[in-house]
Amino acid sequence: MGSVFKVTPNGTETLLHSFSGYPYGDDAEYPAVAKLILDEKGNLYGTSPSGGKFGLQGQGGAVFKVTADGEESVLYSFTGNADGNEPLGGLVRDSAGNAYGTAFYGGLGTGVVFKLSPGGVETVLYNFGSQTSGDGNNPIGSLVRNSAGNLYGTTENGGAFGFGTVFKLAPDGTETILHSFAGFPNDGAFPAGVSLLRDPAGNFYGATIYGGAYDNSVGFGYGTVFKVTPSGTESVLLNFNGRGNGGYPVGLVRGSSGNLFGTTESGGSTSCNDGGGCGVLFELNSNGKETVLYKFGESSGDGEVPAAGVIRDSAGNLYGTTYYGGANACGTVFKYTP
Repeated sequence: MGSVFKVTPNGTETLLHSFSGYPYGDDAEYPAVAKLILDEKGNLYGTSPSGGKFGLQGQGGAVFKVTADGEESVLYSFTGNADGNEPLGGLVRDSAGNAYGTAFYGGLGTGVVFKLSPGGVETVLYNFGSQTSGDGNNPIGSLVRNSAGNLYGTTENGGAFGFGTVFKLAPDGTETILHSFAGFPNDGAFPAGVSLLRDPAGNFYGATIYGGAYDNSVGFGYGTVFKVTPSGTESVLLNFNGRGNGGYPVGLVRGSSGNLFGTTESGGSTSCNDGGGCGVLFELNSNGKETVLYKFGESSGDGEVPAAGVIRDSAGNLYGTTYYGGANACGTVFKYTP
């Protein structure tokens, strides 16, 4: 049913909590997509797309909290109806301790943006599909919140072309579509699970798992890295080719110099994964030049297929996880030094 774990700098792992989930109780289960967030007391918060008090396997979902010593509590259980169903993105908190997130389904059927108070009271801030046409569907990835209280995020589907959107939600509940993805070959498609990043000038950066200039034989492309200005002007910064420079990006982090770092699920070494590659770790500078920092799966016991993006410490080290590979073939936690 999944777990929350801790890994020290020397590689020692501690299991903080094992989720029980359906049918064994009211716990969350399978928190496999969203990143955890940390408060000032060391408590961790996250979401699971199934489980909770009302969730059967594969539906419902929950918001949970895990203390530093591993005590877990479910803060909110989704009913799978008007309040949302299957929260796939992570959370963002404000100074008052309120949490904001999205559910992939629920509401009018195509997802919601919600607010959860410190006391566990949920409020639906926006229902996707409420516009007559062109609205986003199925929000995914964590939200970004600015000082004015605006929320920014992505939807996997919907928009003017059906390939997903970047949206803004004002504090009064007014939604604005900043960009509708147009897909292969001139734009990205389906920003699936990659959260937005915001720079000091208010520009947003993200990735789409499909689209771009290189055909993947079924007309969807291998994905892109994009930039969207506060006014909604989008530009493609990088097109993945599915080979040497990677394919199907799964996450981004921004460095102190403004460079972007991320991982892809495929591409890289042709000796891995029947020639399709087991993914790469890449860097993208402000001029749009990509450098492949590492190709996964080239050595015995290495990790294969990055499971999410990376995080970065003050020294510039990058940390992430892989779905497969490692000594037990069940995935790895890795560190990459500059």
